[in-house]
Amino acid sequence: MFEDFPDNIQWFRYSLTKEELEKVKYIDYSYWVKLSNETRLPKVAAEEVKKGTIVFDQSNDNFIEAADALSKGVSFPTLILVGKNEDNYLVILEGHVRMTAYYLAPESIPVEIEVVVGFSDQITQWGLY
Repeated sequence: MFEDFPDNIQWFRYSLTKEELEKVKYIDYSYWVKLSNETRLPKVAAEEVKKGTIVFDQSNDNFIEAADALSKGVSFPTLILVGKNEDNYLVILEGHVRMTAYYLAPESIPVEIEVVVGFSDQITQWGLY
């Protein structure tokens, strides 16, 4: 996963709005690409999960369980994202299931969500960006 990952990443804590969160993408990995109908957007993937779409024979139970936990008030660990800079899109480094769960239970998405973001001008060389 970390082949060609830049070593000059600078890490920051950010608060993202719901609108900013909607633009965050999954990594460029076949499972996430297919689940999101080629968009890499968790919101689209959540719609596919709701329709019962199964990718590579993998159960969607983990997404449903996580969304149920969110609806019951469980707090999730901080998402970890990466990007080139503040002007480019962000990609999930860690937290794909949690991000999908947010869109299965959108009423649980906070107005602002704290995330950790790593920026590097070399992130576009990483094959999963």
